[in-house]
Order: sequence, then structure tokens, then C-alpha cells
Amino acid sequence: MSSSVPKKARIATPSNGGYGVTVASSAANDGKQEKLSLLRAAMQARGVSAYLVETQDAHQSEYVADHDKRREWLTGFTGSAGTALVTHTKALMWTDGRYFLQASQQLSADWMLMRLGEKDVPTLEQWLEQEAATVRDARVSAAAATTTAAAEEKEKEEDPAVPGSEATAVSVAVAPAAADGAGGEKGGVGVGGFRVGVDPWLLSAGTARTLTSKLAASGGCLVPISGYETQR
Repeated sequence: MSSSVPKKARIATPSNGGYGVTVASSAANDGKQEKLSLLRAAMQARGVSAYLVETQDAHQSEYVADHDKRREWLTGFTGSAGTALVTHTKALMWTDGRYFLQASQQLSADWMLMRLGEKDVPTLEQWLEQEAATVRDARVSAAAATTTAAAEEKEKEEDPAVPGSEATAVSVAVAPAAADGAGGEKGGVGVGGFRVGVDPWLLSAGTARTLTSKLAASGGCLVPISGYETQR
């Protein structure tokens, strides 16, 4: 009988959302970090801010074949219910009360466990809506700052700002933010705001309608990415 001590979990701090549970010690890695890195590289190439990984297969089968266990392969969590979402800086996994303990033991420290039904823990839809709004507001702020910087530069055409001056600092600070989507998700946001990649073969019509509505309200959208392109 193994004498290993079960892994502990701690409540997340406000710096990573103020909700959910962050795994404090890492489960067996089994290449999980590499999988996240590869997925994020693919997201970067396709210009999406996040990628949704569902439990079900394309046939909505009650029992999912090993080959179709995408979420389990990515997260290491073997429970039968759960949804994973990966952004360029975060990895979140939603599941219900039946699997809180199991998920906290199987997820590595790269993942945040979102405990469905717990106080102050947003649903997937609520989280995406909030994140899309944050990106939208940041893009507006960046555009305003860029306009202000450009006006300052025009006023000083006859006396250009020297490197290190206040006007130059504003321009330099704004440019990377705009290029990165101004929302902290590097390379994942373009002119269309917060873009969430999904496999259209796995997403139910009801879920697609709900997510589309929530994201559209904040300038975001779903981006179909066929599972045939992303087979492991």
C-alpha cells in the first residue's frame, strides 16, 4: 500500500481571480506542461485567445473511447465530467462536486480548479463573458492612449522627444499592449476581440448559442477549429 501523502490544495489568491482552487503541489507531470505549450503555440498560430476542450466526443457518446478523451489527455483529470479552457496565461478546469477531490489530486500546478456551484466561482459562460469584456475595455483604453501619444508627438514635431522622455515612454508602452491584444493574452487577440477556439464537432448547438451570445455582448466570438486539424 502506498504511503504517499495526498496533495493539498489552497484557495486561489486575488492575483489569479480570487476564486477556484489552485493546486499547491504538482501531480505527476507526464508532459502536461509540454502539452499546454504546444496547444498555446497552435492557438498563437490561429490567432485565438483561448481554446475550449470538452469531455464528450463528436457523437455525444455516454462512454468516450480512449482515443477521444481529449480533456483527460490534456489535463490528466480522469473524471467523467469537466470542461477545460486554456488561454495564453491561464489553464482552468470546471467540474462539479463529485470530482473536487479527484481533480485536486490529478491536476498539475499549471491548472486552476473551478469548483462549479461554489460561492463566487463563475461558470464557464460567466468567466468568458467577463474576460471578453476585460479585453474589450483594455483595447479601448489602448486605442485612446495611442491617440493621445500620437497627438503629443504631432505637437512636438519641431522639438521631437528624446529617447527616455515621457512622450516616448507612452508610445513604447502602448505599442506592445496593442500588439498583444491589450488584454494580457499575448498574440491571442486581434481586431475581433476575445476569440475562443472550439471544435465544432464537439460543441452542442445549445452551448454554441449560449457562448456566442455571451461573447458577442463584449465583442468576442467563437472560432471553429476542426478537431481533425488538432489531433494529438
